[in-house]
Amino acid sequence: YRALPSFIQDGIAKIVGLMPVSDKKVGIDEKLRRFVKFVHQDSHYAHLYWRRIFDDGDMQQLLPEGFIKDSFLSQIDEFYHFYFKKMDNFSRVAKYKYFDLKTYLPSDMLTKIDRVSMAHSLEARVPLLDHVLIEKTFGMQNKTLLRSILTKDLPSSIAFRKKAGFNMPIGKWFREEKRFKELLFDEITKLNRCSEIKFNQAYIEYLYASHLSGKEDNAFKLYNLTVFAMWNNSYAS
Repeated sequence: YRALPSFIQDGIAKIVGLMPVSDKKVGIDEKLRRFVKFVHQDSHYAHLYWRRIFDDGDMQQLLPEGFIKDSFLSQIDEFYHFYFKKMDNFSRVAKYKYFDLKTYLPSDMLTKIDRVSMAHSLEARVPLLDHVLIEKTFGMQNKTLLRSILTKDLPSSIAFRKKAGFNMPIGKWFREEKRFKELLFDEITKLNRCSEIKFNQAYIEYLYASHLSGKEDNAFKLYNLTVFAMWNNSYAS
């Protein structure tokens, strides 16, 4: 793709930008948008920003000038590259796996699973993340191996089906439920009035309008802004 003439790449980017937004967590439209946005970045940087909800452009629009420079947010890239540097002699895919194992899984996915399950008196287990199993299979095609084992006891329709997350219809809620818009802007207004952090409300209104029109899928941005503002207004302030 990088070898294509720039005018062809520009044309592809415009076509991707015209694709309708889907309600899937990460639909093909969102994958293509992220691809054309980060394809010319360093591969480590691109992988990092696939995990982030707000990219640098969003942060610069959301927060006051100088806020990022004077806070821990300026160290995020350096923190993540620390893990990639430790894997210099490994393949690109192995680096991504190690990166996710050290950051994305413990700091995001597993944290949410633990909190939600314990809140409902459930004891969640993740046997496939046993450290001995991870150490022995790290360089292998884990899914292929796992599925070949599962076919001995389970039908192929289960062993080879696509993974499915427990996704909430956040995008639909923000488009169709007026109360979600009211909750977002009520909490942001409170935060801007009482907290040292001052979000750019005009940019949040742009994110909401772009989501409402179907031009962009900003569901996770709007949801995270809502949750952060609610948390800040309840505890941090």
